Amino acid sequence: MTSNKDSLIPSDNSSVSSAADDDASPRSENPSKTVAHHIEQRFSGPLPPPKILEQYERVLLGSAERILKMAEKEQGHRHSIQKQEVDGVFGLQRWGQLFGFLIAMVAFIVGGILVYLGHDWVGGILMGGTVVSLVTVFVIGTRRKPEKENDEADENE
Repeated sequence: MTSNKDSLIPSDNSSVSSAADDDASPRSENPSKTVAHHIEQRFSGPLPPPKILEQYERVLLGSAERILKMAEKEQGHRHSIQKQEVDGVFGLQRWGQLFGFLIAMVAFIVGGILVYLGHDWVGGILMGGTVVSLVTVFVIGTRRKPEKENDEADENE
């Protein structure tokens, strides 16, 4: 029985020396080209391309189904997080509008009472200041919305 080591050693030493002699000869008769190929494949997202998914399935039966379930679970989680975020933002906006309305109403009522009691200047300043504040908040709020939309569009690209 011969070992694997013996089978790798050439039995004819002359073939080795003739190959070495060929390297010393000029290459003008038999020009050769070396071509290098570099193949790079990338994918993004929760799922690999179908070809790679098929290879996963060949390696471990049921792995493709597990990967699909994992991607579906991740998507569901992402959607629930986004829903919570949107609900939270709308909730804060509702509370802000409610408190702003209550503060404005209290200021108008107190201003009206002051005018009724004969403190025209103080009541007028309180009510006028409230109106100016509300208009300012409204104008600044409408100007900032397009900027935020542009920022969000830049982030999504």
